[in-house]
Amino acid sequence: MIIILLFIVGIYEYNKKTIMQYNELFDYYECTFYEVKNSKEEGFEKEIYVKIPYPPVDSDGISNQYYYEQIIKAVGTLLKKENFIIMDKHDLAIERTIRVRFENGEAKYTIDGDNNYYENQQIKMDKNYSNHRFNNKSEVLKKIINNNWIRSNIKEELGTAEENKEGYDYYKDEGYRIKTVNLKIYNIIFDKNYRGEIIEGITTGLTNAEIREKLGKPSFENRDANILIGYLTQEYYIFFCNGEISIYRIEEFDEKKNDEFSKLVSTLIDNNDYNVFLSSLTDLYSDYTSYTNEGSKIEIDYPLRGFKVSFENGKKSGIKIYNNYSGKVSKDITIEGVKKGNYSLPSIMSYESKDFVFISEMDRIIKDYDGKSLIKKESNK
Repeated sequence: MIIILLFIVGIYEYNKKTIMQYNELFDYYECTFYEVKNSKEEGFEKEIYVKIPYPPVDSDGISNQYYYEQIIKAVGTLLKKENFIIMDKHDLAIERTIRVRFENGEAKYTIDGDNNYYENQQIKMDKNYSNHRFNNKSEVLKKIINNNWIRSNIKEELGTAEENKEGYDYYKDEGYRIKTVNLKIYNIIFDKNYRGEIIEGITTGLTNAEIREKLGKPSFENRDANILIGYLTQEYYIFFCNGEISIYRIEEFDEKKNDEFSKLVSTLIDNNDYNVFLSSLTDLYSDYTSYTNEGSKIEIDYPLRGFKVSFENGKKSGIKIYNNYSGKVSKDITIEGVKKGNYSLPSIMSYESKDFVFISEMDRIIKDYDGKSLIKKESNK
C-alpha cells in the first residue's frame, strides 16, 4: 500500500513539475497554456492546447515566422524531440493546428496542413500588395527620385521654406514639408494645399476608403484601418493619413557597409566595449534619424536600415532588428537565415516583426497631433 501511495505521489509531483515547465515556456512567449494530452493521432506523442496571441502573419503582412519557430524549437527541447501537435485555441475554437515531426533531429512542421506555409503566404502577399507599382505624377516627387533624393540637387525646384519645425522644412505655399537626414530627403509630406496628383489618380484630401478603392489592399495598416494605411513600392513607402500623403525613400542596400556593420557587432560581442561600438557605428552610418544620449541611456534610430540601438546602464540586449533589415547581423549570421530558423540572433539582439519605417510613421503622426485621439498607438506585438 505504501509503495503504491509513493508511486502515485511520485507521478503527481512529476506531472506538477511538467505542467510548471509548460506554463513557464509558454508564458515566456506571451501564450496562454491550457493543457497537454497524449495524442491519439498516429505518429504524434503529445497534443498541447494553448492560445497564441499573434497570427502566423499579421494583418499588415508582416511575418511572425521567427516567433513561431522559436516556440516550436522550445517545445521540441522540452519534449526531447518527440513529435507533437500544438492546438492554437481561442475561446472554444481551434484557430490553427501546428504539427511538428522530427527527422534526423530537425523539426519539420505544417501549419493547417501546409508544409510550405510561409513560402506560400509570401507568394500570396507578393501577388496581392507587397510590391506595388505606381505611376508617379508629381513633378516634385519625380525630381526627388531622379536626383537620388539628394536635397541640394533640387534646391531651386523645391521653392522657399517658410519655417522649420520638428526637423521639417515647411513649404506652405507649395503644400509640402520635408525632413532631410545626412543630405538626403528622408521624408516628404504632401498636405491639402498641394495641387495636383501625387501618383496617378491620387491627390491629397482623399479618405483612406477612397485610397483603398483605387490602390487595393495596403501593405501596412494600423489596427484602426481608417486612420493609417501604407503601400510599399520598389522606390518608396507611401502612407495616407487624414488626407495627407507621406513618402519615405527606400535605402539602397550597401553590401560593403553591411559587412562592416556585422564586424562591429561581432567585435562588440567579443569585447563588450559599447563606447567604441557606438562611435564606430555613427561613423559608418551617419544617417540616423534620432540620437538620444541621457548619460546612462543611449538610443539611435535607423528606420530606413531597419534597426535601432538602445543601451541602458550597460545592458547587453541593445540592438533591435526590424523586418525591413537586410543582410548580415554578425559576421556569420544573416537575418534571412534567422527568419528561416537556421540561426539564432546574437544575445545582444532582439527581433521585431514589424517594419521600422511603418512604426516611425505611426510615431510621427502621434507626435504631430499632440497625442490626440486621431490615432491609437499600437503596443509592440
